[in-house]
Amino acid sequence: MGTLAPGARLMGIRQLAATLGVNQNTVFKALKELEHEGYIVMEQGRGAFVSEPKRLTNIIDRKAFDALVHGFILRTQALGIPLENVVSAVISAGLQGSNTDVALRGVIIEANMPTARCYAEDLERNLGIPFAPVLLADLQAGVPQCRNTVSEADLVVTPVVHRPEVEAALCENFSSHVSLYTLAMDQMVEVAVALGKLPPAAAVGVVCPSWEDARVMERSIVRALPGRPLSILKASTEDPSEVATVLATADVLVLSAYAQAVLAGKVPAATRIIPFPNNLDEAGIALLRQVVVNIRSRKLTARRAH
Repeated sequence: MGTLAPGARLMGIRQLAATLGVNQNTVFKALKELEHEGYIVMEQGRGAFVSEPKRLTNIIDRKAFDALVHGFILRTQALGIPLENVVSAVISAGLQGSNTDVALRGVIIEANMPTARCYAEDLERNLGIPFAPVLLADLQAGVPQCRNTVSEADLVVTPVVHRPEVEAALCENFSSHVSLYTLAMDQMVEVAVALGKLPPAAAVGVVCPSWEDARVMERSIVRALPGRPLSILKASTEDPSEVATVLATADVLVLSAYAQAVLAGKVPAATRIIPFPNNLDEAGIALLRQVVVNIRSRKLTARRAH
């Protein structure tokens, strides 16, 4: 295999995933572990580079540290707690423990409230700060309560499929710049790959909690599969007649987790389901953790300056 000299640049996450035949999230986790061990340095927008392994100067302290970590992992495993949950909890506790006197608030903007609340809970658990769920329709309409919530937030987050609408609404309703961050970037790629393998004549149905969600999903599918038009049927779980039409016609259904729960037992056995899981991508969460740290530091510096 050979070796890489310090400063050498590694392949990108997508290229590594394709070369190794594994999921991009798996590659990202492995790179973060190598960075944690001191073997590489990951730079936002540039990639990963080989570095000299970082070593603790005191071998006794290193052994004690390793023993502490090993014992902690064994105890959490004995309690049946998944390792990824432990990692998220430790990072969140660390974020809460640094500059704890600097309170931050976030906003998650979504097209339907059930999904918005789900995202808010996940973000709070991973980042350790409260997140308020906000409806995209309220933001577009300039609802005063919505405007106040967004204007008072330290960071605003939305799934990547809603970014164009959210950006337009922010520009229309806010004179000052609002920093917008996107999440769930891997999900549409997975859906597009599955849809790309379908016969050209396949009728694809999209069922979402709201009509806005269904419309955005349709647009995202069309963009993800340029030059390969599909027959896309749309429905909102708010309208049973729409749903019934889609269920009776579609060969394949793209369903969010919420829609799957609502339609449990109603989807024809011959209809294939492609799930859209509404999971937050780990790369986006890692970025937001650093954003939270940076915002806290800026606010603390500004407070001390006054």
